[in-house]
Amino acid sequence: MKASSRTLPSELNATRSLSVSEANYRRCIALLGEQAIVELISAVGFYVMVAMMLNAFDVPVSGGKKPLN
Repeated sequence: MKASSRTLPSELNATRSLSVSEANYRRCIALLGEQAIVELISAVGFYVMVAMMLNAFDVPVSGGKKPLN
């Protein structure tokens, strides 16, 4: 994945907002296309949802390993 395509999920995560900057959005659309951006944002959203659920229910890390705090 090119560095500029990583900026979209990074911005979503850093700002915790429901949107990203217009410039970043346009750059990623030009690089990956609209369908790939939808898939990328969906994957990030799913990952965040799973992480929140695991944290909320205090699910232990398997194999006795330390969590990534």
